[in-house]
Amino acid sequence: MNPEARAKHPFWHAVGLGTTPYARLAFRIETHGAEDFRMEPGTLIVVTHRAETDAPILIAELYRWSRAWRDRSQRLHFAARDDLFEPGFFAGFPKRLPAAARRILSPVAIGRFLPMVRVHPIGSANRMKLAQALRRVDPRTPLPEVVGLPARTAGEALSGRLAKELWRDVTPTDFPVEEAWAHRTAETRRQVETLIELLRAREPLLLFPEGRPSPDGSLGPVQRGLSLLVRRGRPERLRAWGIGYDPLVRGRTRAVVSVRPPVEPDLGDVEAQVLAELRLAMPLTAGSLVAHALLRGEDPSAALLVAVEEAQADGRHVQRDLGARVAESRSVVKGVSDPRLARLAREYESARATSSPP
Repeated sequence: MNPEARAKHPFWHAVGLGTTPYARLAFRIETHGAEDFRMEPGTLIVVTHRAETDAPILIAELYRWSRAWRDRSQRLHFAARDDLFEPGFFAGFPKRLPAAARRILSPVAIGRFLPMVRVHPIGSANRMKLAQALRRVDPRTPLPEVVGLPARTAGEALSGRLAKELWRDVTPTDFPVEEAWAHRTAETRRQVETLIELLRAREPLLLFPEGRPSPDGSLGPVQRGLSLLVRRGRPERLRAWGIGYDPLVRGRTRAVVSVRPPVEPDLGDVEAQVLAELRLAMPLTAGSLVAHALLRGEDPSAALLVAVEEAQADGRHVQRDLGARVAESRSVVKGVSDPRLARLAREYESARATSSPP
């Protein structure tokens, strides 16, 4: 399929229209700063990565604010971790998925459909990719002990029984077969070159610079290959999107989407610039403010004014009706022992532009 035909493929509109109802039913979404958003050529869109649910929310809001539902000429390419293209990806989550369901989902592969919506793989290194690489050498290849899987061979690990355990990151030292790691390195190099070519052709591209959802709520670090991609691809502008979740509510979790104005890439320190933009893109939410105040032994209502002033001074968006939302969060939180508070408080600190890098 040639690029022009792929750009107008109706599957993209099916995804946009199909994702929107799910996102709207699962979350209460509000968006800030997207009023002037367009899929401009030469734009690299960088997005914070809070959770696996970022993707459906992001697609729904992109589809809405870019007017893609009305303007079929809108184009956007996505860079997604390449394990999404492998069979078994959907068996890896959610965490509470029954074992029987994991075995059923393990063979499911959507990789061949992803190019239809201009999704391109970008290198990841986890136990799934290790097992896949070893299986290409020989399914009977023993798994290294460091991987920590209760399986003897690569073929056994990929049978579906261990889908939940396959997503921990690994390092080059975990690849005991040099041929497997060499294959992985060459594959990643080809993937990066594809993304560079897209940027050079002024195609708008979206990626998650952090690579994976934050494990503790903090922002960063960004992936090391980002500087190479920007220096060689030479996008004309960067535009950051941030998604802040507020689970301290009655009913559905609130998702606050924030869009930053475009900036010219700083080729001298791309990683620092992108991380700074991601921080500024993170909206101030009631949940993060309440969590931060409570863990510091402060009254959230008393901290509200200062928090808003700091966010506005930094140029960050603030959740609508924040005073009412803070009161709601305070009423539903289960005290300082609530396990959700630590992550939200970490997000609050990490997103503040005036704070030191976490």
